[in-house]
Amino acid sequence: MSKFLKIIHTPTANVAENYANTYIWEFELKDAESSKFSVYDFLPVSAFSTNLLKNFSDVVQEGVIFEISIPEYKKITDGIDVRWFAKIIKVCGYRALARYIGASENDKSDFWVNVLSNAVHHCGSVESDDPDQDKVTYGLPFFLAERHEKDLENFIKTTVDSELTAGIALSKAYEKCKNDLFKSPFKVGQRLELVDYSQSDKLRPARIKSICGRRLNVLVTRDDYDGEWKEQPEDRQLDNEDAEYWIDQDSFFIFPVGFATFNGYELNAKREYKKHTENIAKALREGKTPPYHEKDAKPEQFFKPPIDQANLAKVKVGQKLELLDPLAVSFNSFRVASVSKILKTPGYIVVSIDDPEDEDLVPVHVTDPYLFPVGYGEKYGIKVEEPKGWENRFNWGDYLKKHKAEAMPIDLFKKEPTPERLAMFKPGSKLEAADMCENQLVCPASIKEMKGRIINVHFDGWGPNFDELYDIDSHDIFPVGWCEIHGYVLQRPEET
Repeated sequence: MSKFLKIIHTPTANVAENYANTYIWEFELKDAESSKFSVYDFLPVSAFSTNLLKNFSDVVQEGVIFEISIPEYKKITDGIDVRWFAKIIKVCGYRALARYIGASENDKSDFWVNVLSNAVHHCGSVESDDPDQDKVTYGLPFFLAERHEKDLENFIKTTVDSELTAGIALSKAYEKCKNDLFKSPFKVGQRLELVDYSQSDKLRPARIKSICGRRLNVLVTRDDYDGEWKEQPEDRQLDNEDAEYWIDQDSFFIFPVGFATFNGYELNAKREYKKHTENIAKALREGKTPPYHEKDAKPEQFFKPPIDQANLAKVKVGQKLELLDPLAVSFNSFRVASVSKILKTPGYIVVSIDDPEDEDLVPVHVTDPYLFPVGYGEKYGIKVEEPKGWENRFNWGDYLKKHKAEAMPIDLFKKEPTPERLAMFKPGSKLEAADMCENQLVCPASIKEMKGRIINVHFDGWGPNFDELYDIDSHDIFPVGWCEIHGYVLQRPEET
């Protein structure tokens, strides 16, 4: 196998404590070196919705030339960083198979590297990082230096000039984006409001305990908990020993301080916090500056796409939709659901399951990746759970007629992906996916099948009963190499 350069960014939290046990895709990448390799063996970075705090899709492509630190020199130089040029020849998520400029396939010197590795630099980085080249300099890989010892200067000039002229040189902007990779809009210790996983008709104050790129570890602390604090293993949102509750910064689970009170949503919190949010809500209603505390997460930190107000006015209480229930214990079917309330914060609604035995309420934004129009499941072969008490084979036409209801116009807010983007999602393509049931676990996975904009994801090494459905815009799916970039543990496939 080609050289495999591992990189680990120092994480901002203790999530990488057991990083030595992480999965590194070594066997899959070895297979990717064969002539049978297809670019769709690994789901391309450009296929995903936002999965990093910066977009690097233009970097992850064949033909890109960059500068890379040569590890062999570390043994013989006194702290000098020696770099040479390399070109990406194959791409597997954020992992790239690269070849030194001047080398050939026969040299068997190709190497795998994460494109966001600390060892990767833009073209011209030596001059910009160290103009005098005292600590950073250029140098050929040993085998090339020995081969061209007699015409070294001419080889360097002709080879580098011709490659850089004809190729795609990694620009200096890459370095700035990489430096911003971990600059989250949130901060550890900030307070926000969290959907209570076991009582979704309530929000409760919680704290950001740690941050990993876009992902936040959010837990309810003893200071914010309303009631007697005790160990409750069934409540995985409580800040108990080893507790982790990881969600994306755009997750439907979290809201700014004051959201519940402003929107008339039930709030499970101490009296002091409720009074604080009443003052915030009052200021918002009166168009005044809300009296946020320093640690409060504010609305501007929660990005949602702008909504056309004329379209939003078409959403009404009682309208029906299909829901990929984010509170479910399994994620392999849709539920029949209704709009039960339209909230004051523009774009937000409350959705309820059409089931008298299911009391789940879900406060969501109309663009969230859990909402689907009536008939979507039938059109793409996704099971739609029949509401309790529905005696006949479920049919939306009959159901709407019986309830004198209309369908929610979800297509006004969520446009179907382009055919070109959908075509990137191929059965068998590899990716990394957070388990929706245990969201602290990110696992190696494969696309099993596509159903419209829904991906049926299979967790490698596990049985089909563990498969889960994800919207292609879900923030819980990632390109291969995402965990490596963040120093986050990628679970090993279950051995069969």
